[in-house]
Amino acid sequence: MLDTQLIAFLIKKYLHNELTTEESLLFREWLNADAENVKLLSELETADKVFTDLSIYNRIAERQKEGTKLTALTEKIKERTRQDEKQPKPIRARSKRALNWIKYAAAILILFSSIYVYIKQTSDVPYPSENHSTHFSDIAPGTNRAILKLPNGKTIDLDNDADGIIADNTTISYADGRKIEIANSSAPQNAIVTLEVPLRGQYHVTLSDGTKVWVNAGSKLHYPLHFEGNQRAVELEGEAYFEVSTDEIPFIVKSKNQTLKVLGTKFNISAYDERKEIITTLVEGKVALGSENIQEAPLVLTPGQQSIFNGKRFSKTKVDVEQFIAWKNGQFYFDGVSPEEAFSQLAKWYDIDIVYEGTTPKFEFFGIIDRGKNLSGVLDILKKSGLNFKLEAQGTHRKLIIQDEQTY
Repeated sequence: MLDTQLIAFLIKKYLHNELTTEESLLFREWLNADAENVKLLSELETADKVFTDLSIYNRIAERQKEGTKLTALTEKIKERTRQDEKQPKPIRARSKRALNWIKYAAAILILFSSIYVYIKQTSDVPYPSENHSTHFSDIAPGTNRAILKLPNGKTIDLDNDADGIIADNTTISYADGRKIEIANSSAPQNAIVTLEVPLRGQYHVTLSDGTKVWVNAGSKLHYPLHFEGNQRAVELEGEAYFEVSTDEIPFIVKSKNQTLKVLGTKFNISAYDERKEIITTLVEGKVALGSENIQEAPLVLTPGQQSIFNGKRFSKTKVDVEQFIAWKNGQFYFDGVSPEEAFSQLAKWYDIDIVYEGTTPKFEFFGIIDRGKNLSGVLDILKKSGLNFKLEAQGTHRKLIIQDEQTY
């Protein structure tokens, strides 16, 4: 069964006569899979608000469990279509209510920019200009960028083209085998080194025990060249995704005043200084969370659960983990996030300041954006979601000013 997001994308392109040969084959596969799909397409072709219906389709599809039949989704869309057909057709313009619905649904268009996940393309689709400042028209996205700080104070600018580094007890090398010169360091093997990833950067490190860590923009990972004793401990400032190598020796991650303990698992921690909360999302395995500030039994997470620690107490909830580890896979994944959260992610990846002028926008963002896009491409997508903004620059200092939402 085709991915429901891909189906929505194909329907949109079909209705605009934009399907490629490969996409036509995929679309035909879905169409022939169920007679209900043919009926759905027929209704969408004649519906007055196809744009709205597609946004509903995507929103519902995000909530479906893997393996659920598409007929459940089609019934929801048909119901919406039938309701639309009962409404009087506007003679001149859509009602304000309808326009507002479309405005909020417009954020779903972000999803369509991510089809690269399913159909590999050789180049980005150009987006029309929206009077962006020339200072920002070609701002490139973040890349592999990091600085390695040794115990003796020496710093090393790591190779941007390398696929991460590997710590091997007494040496550090790139993933391709090239050694990194650290001979001047006379510190013991368990001395702490720091991988510092600046804004507009990310980097991957394999620790001496085989644990893999992806470090996000604006973050620091403090770790020893070699783990010794009865625990494996690292310290994180910012955000990182961990795939911990299984071992009888506990693996500990300290983030501000939170302590996470595991034996072997996959999880993401977001503990940026500007946020009051520490967000821990578990992908595989099991983790126990605690803090010196509270006298409670450790909070245990199982796969698909997330904890939020505000410094005083832990809370736990079930989440879609893909949204919280998408950055590692080269995506911004917005599933009902606030503008503040969405722009916070953009700020770190493009190294820009975010300023809100007037009322903070209230609508939520849904969809996926390729982190490989230039800033102008991302802003053009956001512009279509009903956002007013302006860009300012003073030398190398860049600022995105978010204004009020568009009105209709």
